[in-house]
Amino acid sequence: MLALLLSLVSNYFHGNVMHIRDIMWVCTEKTYDYSKLDFKKLKVSELKNILSEWGEQCRGCTEKSDYIQLVEELLPKHAPDAAKARSQGEL
Repeated sequence: MLALLLSLVSNYFHGNVMHIRDIMWVCTEKTYDYSKLDFKKLKVSELKNILSEWGEQCRGCTEKSDYIQLVEELLPKHAPDAAKARSQGEL
């Protein structure tokens, strides 16, 4: 993340275009501890971001609960250690 931010700033000072969406992405990027995360407390946009980071989409999702269900189903595939910790901790 820091490397991207430095690159954006460097490009700005060298006359290259820096888009606000690039800045917003750097500022809003989050990392999650999936082993302790309560998915119900996340916003839909955050759930979508998790799926996007995993290269997944929620086709046909209309409710927040749909996104939560899919993230929980895909957790063992994309974060197996966190899934194991969650099952042992009964989150």
